Amino acid sequence: MTDLIMNFLRHATLNDIMELEQAYSGDFPEKNLLAHMWRIPAAHEYLSPPFVGSTKSEAESDRVRNEGSLNFVKKRYDFSIQLFNESICLAPHPPLLEEDGFYDTTKEGQSTVSQDLSSPEEEETPKPSVPAEKEVPVLPATEEGGDHKGTPEEGQNQLSDEGASDMTDEPKSTTTEPYLALARGYGNRSAVSFHMGNYHACVRDVERALKFSQEKSFRKKLLERKDKCLEAIKKHEIREDIKRAPFPPKLEGSNPTHPTLSKLVRVDNSSGNRGYLVAERDIRPGELLMVEEMHWGTLSTDYRESHCCNCFLFCNTPVPCPDCKLVIFCDEDCRARALAGFHSRECAVLPSLLALDLEQPVVLATRIVLKASYAKLKEIMPQLIREMEEGRRRGGGGGEEEGVFDPSDIRNLILCDPREMKPLSKHYLGYCTSSVMMTKLLEESGKFFVDGEGRVVQPSQDDLRMIGTTVFLITMTIFTLSNSIPYNKKLHGGSLLGRMFSTGIWPTVCLADKSCIPSTTMYFCGSALVMRATLPIPAGQRLTTMRTDSYTKADSTHRRQAHAEGGLQCSCVACLEDWPIYRELQDEIRLKCPKCSCPLTRSAEGRVQCFRHVVSPLRSDSEGIPCWAEMRGCIDRILCRKQTANVGEDMDEMKDSYAVIDKFLERRSFVRIGEETEQERQLIVEVIEVLNRYAVLPCKLHHDAQELLAACLAIRDRSQR
Repeated sequence: MTDLIMNFLRHATLNDIMELEQAYSGDFPEKNLLAHMWRIPAAHEYLSPPFVGSTKSEAESDRVRNEGSLNFVKKRYDFSIQLFNESICLAPHPPLLEEDGFYDTTKEGQSTVSQDLSSPEEEETPKPSVPAEKEVPVLPATEEGGDHKGTPEEGQNQLSDEGASDMTDEPKSTTTEPYLALARGYGNRSAVSFHMGNYHACVRDVERALKFSQEKSFRKKLLERKDKCLEAIKKHEIREDIKRAPFPPKLEGSNPTHPTLSKLVRVDNSSGNRGYLVAERDIRPGELLMVEEMHWGTLSTDYRESHCCNCFLFCNTPVPCPDCKLVIFCDEDCRARALAGFHSRECAVLPSLLALDLEQPVVLATRIVLKASYAKLKEIMPQLIREMEEGRRRGGGGGEEEGVFDPSDIRNLILCDPREMKPLSKHYLGYCTSSVMMTKLLEESGKFFVDGEGRVVQPSQDDLRMIGTTVFLITMTIFTLSNSIPYNKKLHGGSLLGRMFSTGIWPTVCLADKSCIPSTTMYFCGSALVMRATLPIPAGQRLTTMRTDSYTKADSTHRRQAHAEGGLQCSCVACLEDWPIYRELQDEIRLKCPKCSCPLTRSAEGRVQCFRHVVSPLRSDSEGIPCWAEMRGCIDRILCRKQTANVGEDMDEMKDSYAVIDKFLERRSFVRIGEETEQERQLIVEVIEVLNRYAVLPCKLHHDAQELLAACLAIRDRSQR
């Protein structure tokens, strides 16, 4: 991509460069920026990337499959199943019927492959005898989930035979067996699933393999394996432990105009052309504030070979795309939904897209445009452009003027970002050139420019410019949001630690204010984004999410520099008071006097004192009469001109506050995240409330308690299936 941009800049005229420099310096609205580049002849000549096809290869599929066979014989099951997955993706695949996802093998130039699995020949196949019953070992389930009973003992000498039966030196695909490589890939993978104890997965792969081969010896071994699986399933009453996406928590009551928000939150539209999420009442840490499904997202490149590109679940035994080798699906149903929704149009341009090594905002923007379709964009974009000219932003609307806010509507997506973060000219240049390239690829693919009835149309220059502008506007929205909200980092592996997993856009989230000390946490639960409070939020106060980095990870100098690059100025207390990063925070816990806010001290005897006045009240005897010795001490301190005062009304509260902190410190090391009790969660909430109200901030324990609460809530919600 960089070479294309540099080549374009070298061949553009001086006037063209000056025009772009003026446009990208902020003198023109974003909706017109791509039009400036579109008018430059050099852009059309040098920003047309080569179209890369994703051809499947039977020879490459055979090579990878044989490598998997060698690992299978050596009992490297996890590695061999990955190789067989790759072999299946590389193997030529028949087309699918668009309406239901079944295989269409009767198109012109292809031979019919029998779909009948109960032919007379198969019924006459003798059933294999089941070996004598032995103690069945319990085999561990794979990450995808699996069966929990062992297979009938076959003996080590049969292990190699089972592995080699489907794999080597078999005839290549012929006119009557056009998809033999695909059949053998499924057959080999079924052998691995069989030996790993995943019998249901084995049966599914056997049935898939039988669809693509009529070779008698091959089918016989597959049917024998299937019979053994069914026998084991029936004998041991095995139920498949399928890994499903967790069910997100349900809102007890939703906002009437923004259904993805809790009734605890409202949208305040009094601040110009955008709205803010505001607490309707006092909100406690841990309370549920938002649950929004993912309508606009894409997997990171590192996970495309291991996770379904439609539902983002891990796939141990996936099914491939019939046309490309770059994505996988968890099953046939998920594949059918993806093909109907976006991948049938994305498939042709995805190889070129990945070959350019574009940034995630451009990849996601292309996915969104492909999902929306050319016909819909041509219908709605003129109106959206007019709304942008009027300065309207739907992220601040919803409510009275626009009715119920729909986050799945691409119109709300394009107009959801108020652009508080101002991109630099280098960002405009990079994303404009990327948008031009993607428009060229969409035109060359031959699958995107289709009318409402499915007929391919020849786009005009206005159509191409409109699509390029749409890609650019969505890219800039993703760029500004992903640099201000960390929800594009999907939590992976059951904890709060993980690499970049996917990039997504949730239009409702942009209504939250930004801070280096966010009052909320966000995490994934299946494909839904969940927002919960991690700090007490008083009624009428704005909800905040992370801006760029937490104050604990980046010092104030770096944060100010990052904010300045985006044209932002953060006014959170961490930036105003230059709070130190986490490793520089003091371990000491100091509470503030509830009357004068000065730091308190606590003696070894538990007596709480203030620099200005003694917080402890006068001690009393058993009859409630003040202790004269204590009163005399107070009189002496007054005569010595020490400023003292009696705030005994707060003594019980401060004792209770210290007791909560002491109890948390005592129990903290015993809290097992994901297995904590309700009492332990309530203790975490209480200590956050105490520290937020009385602690001298910043406080390391205050930050640790928020992180612990966020981890407990995320894992608890993701365990609901």
